Amino acid sequence: MHRWKFDNGLKKKNRGIKRKCRTFINSITEYTISLPSPDDNSYLGYWHLHMPFNESFIDSKNTSNSVRKLCMQTMINRMQHLMDIRTELEKDYRIYILISLPRLFDSQIVVLFDKEDLNGFFDREYRRTTLDSSTT
Repeated sequence: MHRWKFDNGLKKKNRGIKRKCRTFINSITEYTISLPSPDDNSYLGYWHLHMPFNESFIDSKNTSNSVRKLCMQTMINRMQHLMDIRTELEKDYRIYILISLPRLFDSQIVVLFDKEDLNGFFDREYRRTTLDSSTT
């Protein structure tokens, strides 16, 4: 007799995995065909792309590790693509991938346009102080 596993509270099977993976690959490829322009993102100083996936699917206990590996490898490949298409004018751009585990949904690709933005990007106190002083 088959018994359900009650460890995650769901009895539903993940359906449409191939379609969801294909849509993920197509959408992340579409967003990263070319490098973003700093003119379009000048107010932030950087451009970032969160994982274009449904959070309840990618972080579900029912999602297999092969799907998670596919998502991470696709993001790594797209980051490498962005690094390969940089021109001489864009050689100072810093391109990173942030993979968040165990919540893979929080992962993102980040393009920093200027070296000075790198210092402020990871320093949370710097950002908070800058934002607080600009609002007063």
